[in-house]
Amino acid sequence: MKRSLTLIRHAKSSWQQDSLPDIERPLNERGVRDAPFMARLMKEEHPAPDCIISSPARRAYHTALEYAKVFGQPENEIRVDERIYEASVSHLMDVINAIDNDCVRVLMFGHNPGFSYLTEYLTGEIVHMPTNGVVTIEMELETWEHCGNGCGSIVFHDFPKQHKELL
Repeated sequence: MKRSLTLIRHAKSSWQQDSLPDIERPLNERGVRDAPFMARLMKEEHPAPDCIISSPARRAYHTALEYAKVFGQPENEIRVDERIYEASVSHLMDVINAIDNDCVRVLMFGHNPGFSYLTEYLTGEIVHMPTNGVVTIEMELETWEHCGNGCGSIVFHDFPKQHKELL
């Protein structure tokens, strides 16, 4: 069965409040602008996801919320997984391997460098993953438990700075 995993790095975050813990940093003005724009572009290319999973970091969750709105999915369907925050490839694979097999199209929101390393692990390709970067990986898998090294290929890659209207 063909499954797709879309990795989305959180949109641009704010560094204005030095006293905030990293996990609490919000999106900045550019991030608030870019997230719905990128979500609309993605919606043109992709059907609605079956599952949305997000890091608990405020900036990642807010990005996930913007995509959910564009795809017409309620906020309460966003699953927050603590393992995504500051995760290694191994921890990210634990999250992926535990995805419900009823989910065929998954959006996962998180961070770098983990998402860049994960993309390379799953596809063998090195990709540039700036803030609000989007990479969709397709895999032929019976279950998410079978997802592993080299199992997929990139079918979509985009990020805000590729769009002159956002510059």
